[in-house]
Amino acid sequence: MSWKVSDPMSERVKFIGMLMSGQRTVVGLCQEFGISRKTAYKWAERFEQEGLPGLEERCHDTLGHEQAGPKPRLGADWGPQLEHSGFAIMARRTFTISLTAPLPAATGRYAWAYLRRIRSPLEGRLTAGDLAALDTLLDSAGPGSVLNRGDLVVRGTRTAWTARRP
Repeated sequence: MSWKVSDPMSERVKFIGMLMSGQRTVVGLCQEFGISRKTAYKWAERFEQEGLPGLEERCHDTLGHEQAGPKPRLGADWGPQLEHSGFAIMARRTFTISLTAPLPAATGRYAWAYLRRIRSPLEGRLTAGDLAALDTLLDSAGPGSVLNRGDLVVRGTRTAWTARRP
């Protein structure tokens, strides 16, 4: 049997996930993790206020740098690329998407598939704490999994261009 390597952030994320599941008592979890109830409540309060601060943005930033190069990165303005290819831009429209709970069950499955797809490229490029947080979201049987959460939000923007050849 091999030893499991862990760090404090991974343990906090695991603790919060188990606490959120509601299947265990605070006292039992405190005994298991070797922390005081005061610490447990402090962690829970921070998580409720902040979530996993900036994780989403750090993932997008990291992947955005990976895509930089000869093609515009995801979310970049493609207008100049279209014009350079000989198209005349007729119109440009940006759509903002913001969906909140309750969302269809497919939302959790989509989030899970997306996070699973980006997990490998992020390996070694995010902190151990961020990777542990991603792993908690991807643990399909775990209480912190995106498949089991009712607080998912869908946000994004998309830009569409209408162009023609002159």
